[in-house]
Amino acid sequence: FLCAQRNWILLAPLGLSDINTANHFSQASLDAVLALIDTWLDFDKNRIYTVGFSMGGSNAVSWAMRRQDPDSYRVAAVIDHTGPMDQVRVFNDSAPQIQGYLANSWHFDGTPATNPFAFDRVSPFRRLGTTADPSKAPVSNLAGHIPFYVHYNPNDSQSELVTDTQALISYLQSKGAKLKLSTGGGPGEHAWTTMDFDDALDWAGRFSLPADPPTAELFADGEKHWLSTEVRVKSTDTIARYGYTATTSMNELDVAVMANLQVLAMDLARLGLDVLAPLGMSTSSNATGIQYVLEGYEFPPTAVTGFPLPPAWVHDPATGELTITPQSGFL
Repeated sequence: FLCAQRNWILLAPLGLSDINTANHFSQASLDAVLALIDTWLDFDKNRIYTVGFSMGGSNAVSWAMRRQDPDSYRVAAVIDHTGPMDQVRVFNDSAPQIQGYLANSWHFDGTPATNPFAFDRVSPFRRLGTTADPSKAPVSNLAGHIPFYVHYNPNDSQSELVTDTQALISYLQSKGAKLKLSTGGGPGEHAWTTMDFDDALDWAGRFSLPADPPTAELFADGEKHWLSTEVRVKSTDTIARYGYTATTSMNELDVAVMANLQVLAMDLARLGLDVLAPLGMSTSSNATGIQYVLEGYEFPPTAVTGFPLPPAWVHDPATGELTITPQSGFL
């Protein structure tokens, strides 16, 4: 009813099961449903919002953070009501019967011990005590540009979910995210109704999908586009972690690769950088042999220099790509 008042389309997906805890397969099913609906109904692709309570809150955050392809569906705002953020903790705290259910082939296809990637790839963050582990926090994919409305009941009987939500709030605040905090509810209440729906939807409805941020720290669980970059080769069954800063006034690009990434492509035009002018690029990596592919070079550069050693580079006129391999781990 509230969506109809706003002339919005409401999609309430099951996610293949009612105990999906945001697993990869449940999210893939949402992709398929959304694509099907897109063939029948016209909707504004710049105004897609995810809204969820409890397990649904985890889905709302996780689906949004894992979809950052500029040519596909992306989320303009997230409403999270007391969602679990660490799916390993959820599994470990569950009863044996639920653990067996989650470990089957169409949920996580194993346990956190036997298939850790399946859990880490959909967890907005892993917890360290009562805080988010910044080295395992894919929600960072959203923190620089996507607004969050976060609600919880401080008196909720699900105390671990309150801790998760407080950890999410603190992490988003540390990243300078657009954030509106809401609290309320009676003793022990773990219910949708503790949140003011009108307030949450009115707040989210103010936002359209923003431009890509000039600075981002990304956690990529797949070889695909992530904002203005594309992960082309990463280690199997791992999450690639990297960051970039584009300074358009200086025509400079700084890239840091922290883990599990071998080939990273960057769309310079989308980053606001000029391929017809000298480009300053600095790189650092925890691994050697990283290749950086710069898109948009119709013609080869006059020269590519580096410190302390000149990098190896090759230009492909067919694709307009310049591939650079620093000789000493940084350029």
